[in-house]
Amino acid sequence: MGNRVAGGACNFLSGRLSGASSGTSVEIYQDRAGTNGNSVSLSPSPLNSGTWHHVAYTRSGTSLKMFVDGVQIGSGTSAATTNLTGASSFRIGRSLPSCLSNFYSIPASFDDVRTYSRALGACDVAALATP
Repeated sequence: MGNRVAGGACNFLSGRLSGASSGTSVEIYQDRAGTNGNSVSLSPSPLNSGTWHHVAYTRSGTSLKMFVDGVQIGSGTSAATTNLTGASSFRIGRSLPSCLSNFYSIPASFDDVRTYSRALGACDVAALATP
């Protein structure tokens, strides 16, 4: 999910939920030079277990955090706050392109997708992840 475009590596937020042998990550970049870039990744991914998982990404100032099932699994810090005022649409349920192709839809299910106007704290995320 995110607003990254094919052939573009600037002014985007991208969350990747990959299979068991691949990583799960979130990354943000202000421009092609990597200005104020920030990423968090976990490899191998715990998300291909055949059960539902709660995944949350939070961003506050220069801090980027990733949570799985209410537990923070990683964080990163950028030099300054990343400007993400890109014109690209935010999309859910697509795969990054290979070298010579465009993005394509993936066979996945999403439930209760939310975006907040503030960064949630660890307690907020844990409460949302509780069934």
